[in-house]
Amino acid sequence: MQFYEADRAKPQAKLRAMITWDDTHAQVDLHVITPGGLHAFFANPTLEDGSGFDVDSVDGAGPGIFSSAAPERGTWLFFLNYWGNFDSTGYNFDAAAHDRDVITATLTLVFNENTPNERRETMVVPLRKIGDLMLVKSERL
Repeated sequence: MQFYEADRAKPQAKLRAMITWDDTHAQVDLHVITPGGLHAFFANPTLEDGSGFDVDSVDGAGPGIFSSAAPERGTWLFFLNYWGNFDSTGYNFDAAAHDRDVITATLTLVFNENTPNERRETMVVPLRKIGDLMLVKSERL
């Protein structure tokens, strides 16, 4: 168990999105689209508005964590993508190179974290084949 004192000089996240999945040989990516059309994902981890990925684990079952201290008003879109697999040879797109026929990914959204108004929402999503891209949540802030 780890305890730490929050650095109050840093802005606290008003919006956080976290993903994990249940197959250590699969790679699942979170894609976040802001109301203004900015797109955060593994190849574009930080956005011009200051939001972005705090963590984007690529060796195991996550996590991927996206945060925004000042989320823009409007509709946010959260997608999950079964990107590929990982084994002793590295990343691959071999459909048989995973542990499970159906990968269960979990997306948790946290709003106003560590405040009396904190709200959490968790969605469990089945992913069946490489290339699956699923809109999991459309959230109006």
